Amino acid sequence: MKRVVVAFVLVVGSVVGAAPSAQAVREADPVQALKEQYVKGRGVRVVTAIKMSAQHQVLSSRQAGVFQFDGRGQAASDFTERVRFPEDFLDSLPKETRDTYRSERLPMRLIKVLRTGYLSGAVVADDLPKGKSWVRYRWTDLSPSGTLLDIMDAATLRTLMDHATSRRGGVVKGSVTTSRLASVSPSFSEQFGPAGTSRDGRDGKVTYTLWLDSRGLVERLAARAAMPFAGKTLTISMDSRFSRWGGKVSISAPPKEKVIGREKLGKSVPVEPPGLLD
Repeated sequence: MKRVVVAFVLVVGSVVGAAPSAQAVREADPVQALKEQYVKGRGVRVVTAIKMSAQHQVLSSRQAGVFQFDGRGQAASDFTERVRFPEDFLDSLPKETRDTYRSERLPMRLIKVLRTGYLSGAVVADDLPKGKSWVRYRWTDLSPSGTLLDIMDAATLRTLMDHATSRRGGVVKGSVTTSRLASVSPSFSEQFGPAGTSRDGRDGKVTYTLWLDSRGLVERLAARAAMPFAGKTLTISMDSRFSRWGGKVSISAPPKEKVIGREKLGKSVPVEPPGLLD
């Protein structure tokens, strides 16, 4: 896990809407339907609510944005995110860390093109030189922070379909271990570790429900994970809505003159793009 998860769990240890109407899509293959969306300049809009809890404390995030595809899959993403931290959690942190987390509660925008991310917002604004409004990060994951199940990735979606326990009327339900997800999903392994288990080897479990449209494309994804971490159980839930599949999308990097590399800035700027799990 990364810095917010570590801080949140250790501190806590010490001190959505109606589903889309069901449609009969038994013949549709969601993985093939997804691959058919891999067209340059096309994409999908996503709105996601995420909650992370441990011992009755809850952190939450709301993300909204778009993915852009190319012929192989995800090529770029552009998301705005707002993270909310409990006040007693913030009050328990050192002042410098607390101020950073408070700034993360304000909207921040993260554009990702291939493996390069560009961050803008209050979390970095005070530390940028005059004329600069974006911080560049190398080797970032295209999926937004906290994404349990990256259904933009065909291998991940195939795994969910293979582990389904029921499929009826366009609604797919199932569960999968976190170790299995880590073995097939680059996004999951990058956020939760390559093994997908706790340090002592304990596995977690993710339960999920997918709502499919008549083409087999995902309209909604709801998932909940219970994972052992730092001697406690970390619970993460997400609820994503997908719309405008196949719509035109054009995402590009911010103007070069407005960008500065993270390596040129001080310690007050996050080492990685911030978010619920970063």
